[in-house]
Amino acid sequence: DDPLMLSTSATTGAAKGVVHSHRSLRSRWASQKDAMGVEVFARTLCVLPSNFAWGLVGNCLYSWLYGEELVLLPAFRTDVLLQLGALCDEHQITYLPTVPSMWRTVLRMAAPPKKGTLKRIAACTAPLPASLWCDIGKWGGVEDVINIYAMTECGWMTWASSARDTPEDGLVGVPFGCDVKVLPFGSTDRDVLFAEACAPGETGYVWVRTPALMRGYLDREDLTVQVMARGCFVTGDMGSIDARGRLFLRGRVKEMINVAGIKVYPADIDVAIERSGLVADVCAFSVADPLQGEQVAVAIVLPEGAPENLGPVYRRTRDRLASHLMPKLWYRVGEIPRTARGKVNREQVAAACAALRPADLRTLERE
Repeated sequence: DDPLMLSTSATTGAAKGVVHSHRSLRSRWASQKDAMGVEVFARTLCVLPSNFAWGLVGNCLYSWLYGEELVLLPAFRTDVLLQLGALCDEHQITYLPTVPSMWRTVLRMAAPPKKGTLKRIAACTAPLPASLWCDIGKWGGVEDVINIYAMTECGWMTWASSARDTPEDGLVGVPFGCDVKVLPFGSTDRDVLFAEACAPGETGYVWVRTPALMRGYLDREDLTVQVMARGCFVTGDMGSIDARGRLFLRGRVKEMINVAGIKVYPADIDVAIERSGLVADVCAFSVADPLQGEQVAVAIVLPEGAPENLGPVYRRTRDRLASHLMPKLWYRVGEIPRTARGKVNREQVAAACAALRPADLRTLERE
């Protein structure tokens, strides 16, 4: 019988039941062991939801399968995150799996570990911005901070490590245990092995062929056939592969913004604004525009104690972005809605901002 069903995070619709076979799970753990070994997982601290694939399969069950020790704590609870460094010291943690969103709290408010037992920190569910990647390594006192690209449907697909790669925005590294290809937009070829891939650096649809692929969505064959064909899976992500075979992600296909025929990736906007160092959180999203079809809007969370106006953020962003990428609507908000796994929900952000008055751009120029 199928041993496991997981729920998707439902970032853009109703959650689906993802059914896995014994074969798909065993192949995940085998490829993880081949790529990453076992020794560094000697003592894992899990503060992730253990009912999702990232927390359960690759961290909790992997540690137990190979006889290593696991410390489980409530997921994403603020009082736990504030003690994260002390907890690593207390339990002599060697491996810490995380999601990018939790580091906004940890880096601001949690003292780093002091005893030096930590060997590796991992992040998943969204690509790490380069600046955050470096900050995590400094906090943990480790050289090996890994950025993992994974999905509930097909497990861990690629990884990049600061021990061998210079952190770059969007970099999720080289495949392991699977074949990853980027196919041109509009391609109808659904066989990754024989399809004509994009040129190095060219953005397209990310496909994967892996023995870790799910059996299908529970009682939803109609949805299964939309994403699977001959053992291949369309991830719904946009990305590119460079000349070294490393995958870079640009965002979800459904989130792409079409400004008068020009493709705009909201994740690129997020990164540019985060680099200003003036925001606590940010989310770019699409709004309808009668002339250009769509336009770029952005929601900003300012740090505690920062001036309440958006002027400095606006001007610094304007200096970094081309005019067609520059958001036309700016909203100051108290928080950015996220899923249970810490993923940003751009549709919810757009809906929340629809009830707000955007900042006056002429005022932002002067503030």
